[in-house]
Amino acid sequence: MIFDNIGNLKIYFKDNWADKALMFYERLTNDTKNGIYQIDGDHIFCKVLDYKTKMDSWVTESHQKYIDIQIPLEGQEIIEVYNGNNELEIIKSYNESTDCTFYKYPAITPACTQLLTAGFMGIYFRQDIHTTQIAVNNEISYIKKAVFKVSHELILN
Repeated sequence: MIFDNIGNLKIYFKDNWADKALMFYERLTNDTKNGIYQIDGDHIFCKVLDYKTKMDSWVTESHQKYIDIQIPLEGQEIIEVYNGNNELEIIKSYNESTDCTFYKYPAITPACTQLLTAGFMGIYFRQDIHTTQIAVNNEISYIKKAVFKVSHELILN
């Protein structure tokens, strides 16, 4: 897991894919339509989505094929990160087509809690089980964000 300013992406990843992701990010605005945008075939794509944060019934998930780089374009949310371990109850087993395993919201303390705001990124790897959509200060609010999906093949090679 990495939490930092989006401008520092190249500190962590000096590869060509990071340049492509940053160039795409720079073109995004709050008016960008929700959807999936291909950047480099199945290796890199971006999901633009919006929703209201929640007081409960949050999404807790992990991924195997892609890392997530989550960047709010507008609004903010809390993201909790848990170490990949056997303490978390799986409620929906890994689905290769969605690249997701879903978990029951953990009753344990997260390893890290992040306030994700515009201009900052949260990067979540295979071992980073993360809960999203958590309202900040117990106030439901609107968030629009870009979720870059980067193939582990690009990271590991």
